[in-house]
Amino acid sequence: MKIIKQSRATKNGKSAIFKIVLAVFMLSAIVCSAASCGGSASGAGYIVLNEAAFPIYDKESDTTILVYNANRLNDTIEGSYSYGAMSYSGSNTYIISEDDTLYSITAKGADKVADDVEGAVISLGGAIAYIDSMDTLYVYDTASKKSTRISDDVDDEYLVLSPKGKVVLYSSGDELYAWMNGKSNKIANDYVPISSTDDGKCIYVVNRENSGLYITDSTGENKEKIASEIRANCIVNESGTEIIYVSDSKAYLSVKGGEPTKLGNVDNLDVIVPHNVMDSEGYYRPVTTFSNSLLYTWDSSDRCYIVGYVNKDNEYVKIAKDVSLMIPNQSATELYYMKEDVLYKAAASKSFEPEKLADDVVSFNVTIDGKFVYYTNIDLDLYSLDAKGNKNKVATDVYAGDISGNTMYFITDFSKSSGTLYSCSNGKDKVKVDDEVNSVESIGSMITYYKSGDDGEYTIYFSMDGKKFTDVKYSTKSSSGSGDFGNSSGSQSSGSSSAAPSNGPSSASPSSGAR
Repeated sequence: MKIIKQSRATKNGKSAIFKIVLAVFMLSAIVCSAASCGGSASGAGYIVLNEAAFPIYDKESDTTILVYNANRLNDTIEGSYSYGAMSYSGSNTYIISEDDTLYSITAKGADKVADDVEGAVISLGGAIAYIDSMDTLYVYDTASKKSTRISDDVDDEYLVLSPKGKVVLYSSGDELYAWMNGKSNKIANDYVPISSTDDGKCIYVVNRENSGLYITDSTGENKEKIASEIRANCIVNESGTEIIYVSDSKAYLSVKGGEPTKLGNVDNLDVIVPHNVMDSEGYYRPVTTFSNSLLYTWDSSDRCYIVGYVNKDNEYVKIAKDVSLMIPNQSATELYYMKEDVLYKAAASKSFEPEKLADDVVSFNVTIDGKFVYYTNIDLDLYSLDAKGNKNKVATDVYAGDISGNTMYFITDFSKSSGTLYSCSNGKDKVKVDDEVNSVESIGSMITYYKSGDDGEYTIYFSMDGKKFTDVKYSTKSSSGSGDFGNSSGSQSSGSSSAAPSNGPSSASPSSGAR
């Protein structure tokens, strides 16, 4: 069994941490509560991406420019960056430059953490663990700006942090260790770490030989078997207390190692998240609990999704199959989804009847407050639907768009490589934002769009409210005429890829795990 590590970006396994158009870190200084994340008593509590750091590589000056929440930072980094990752709320980001220097980026600027770094991971709360070229493991605290040495001769293949970074699970050879309160303790042999709670009382591990799932603690003395021969694609809630795993083509949910609840006969399950919540790549998921959560599974042969709901009794209820796009409301009490070219809305509850909203739908999105659904049809007309089902035609010849907060941004009259960018906040009136726009995309609460100038010259615009924009100009053309740094094919985990947009903007789509 192949178990992936928590690390969202290491030299030996770079992750796709950037969204399609902008090279923006995807994958919380404080883990949100259900209330602060926009959840409710009846729905899932999500960790919302409220902040975001943007590294932009300017090839002409050979400098990485840093933008944080639509504000350009005074700090810059010499050269390009190779990879990095962001905490779930976006309050802390790390990047590793091309000369292997690790930086921590917050609203206050960029802090140099260490040289000669081989790999790093970031916790949900923003703590950073990293391994240097001597295989020595450290953990970096953003508040104190200090690194603590944990151990020598550490493998970077399996490295896991608890949500706030208070526990570090790492391996050295076949031995698995838990670091907590300044001390390391061997907890097992031949086990792979999955997750840990911050108190170290609930640590999920998998046996390397028989793929059995176990729960233990930071002492390693209390180890109990939960399941045999699980698949690698298990997921854990943001606190590390709940785990969903698949064994023998059946999905189960266990809370703190308790009696598992069968969720369904599926080979995989994952969480559906709103567009202002980061999707995940490690084991942790940005929800407070899997109960009252919307989940999906997928059929790789048909390239479609099956969506369902875990109710308060931890019973899994299927909502629909053959789904192509899906977006929940902020509290996960309602799900909007496309089946073929029909748009539906379904309530996440024990009993529901999906409501048909529109036919001939190409793409759609939902505002954060849930008051409006925007969708484009096969004629590229953009419509809005309010909570009462009233439909209004907003624009024609719409090429692409995205939601930021409660505002829809979209490009019309797209010719060759650009068009006119508009916004709509009330479901009726469109407001012109700019001309000759190449692409538009939202990152959490921020809206961003590209404009291209002369050959190799670009400008990115950033705004938190859609009214005041910060523009950053950069170039993909080297003053020395040298070739592209990194993967010139557009790899979104290299610093050079931030320098150029794709051939066109991405269509409006949810960050729902539709990978």
